[in-house]
Amino acid sequence: MQADNQSARLDRVRELDKALAKQARKIRILSTLAWPLGLEQVFLANWRSGLRTLPNPPSIEVHLSPQRAGLLALLGRFDPADPLHAYMARTTQIYLDAIGMLELTGTLAFTERSIAIYGKPTDRVHPGSPTHLTAAQAFLDIPSDALPRGRSPVCRNRVQQTYAWNPQLPARLRKYSACCPVDSPSAVIVASRPCSTH
Repeated sequence: MQADNQSARLDRVRELDKALAKQARKIRILSTLAWPLGLEQVFLANWRSGLRTLPNPPSIEVHLSPQRAGLLALLGRFDPADPLHAYMARTTQIYLDAIGMLELTGTLAFTERSIAIYGKPTDRVHPGSPTHLTAAQAFLDIPSDALPRGRSPVCRNRVQQTYAWNPQLPARLRKYSACCPVDSPSAVIVASRPCSTH
């Protein structure tokens, strides 16, 4: 009987997980906020020449009402007493917060919502560590020749990386790793293969 109950519970978790993935599939933060390529190129060229002005990107229209409705309906299906359900409920709320943030693009309220979700650059990576801003600056200070072509910096929960393609890279990353140790869940590493960004 206990085995049957456990099997039914896991089947329910899988069902809810698939429903959550279906609703979340179209919620893309970075690609929604990305500047058009031409605008980015002009901005970077101006920046390098000393003309440091912000561009005027086109307005963004966000149409995620169906996803919001689906996520809100999904919230009512979770059992708060079940740890897996509670985890999925928190994830669902994160997606709802992201929709709310995207809908505020172009307003001061967007910044406030973004800070509420992600924190500020002056927040610490983890207790007792440097700030996100300090860690980012250390990462940007890595010489460009230390990074292999076709690779990009990414966040990974598990840091298992071989540096066979550049044995000198760990030494060059030492300054950054002091800010963000490799055993930290938010550690930023250099991917061993190209990564896609949504």
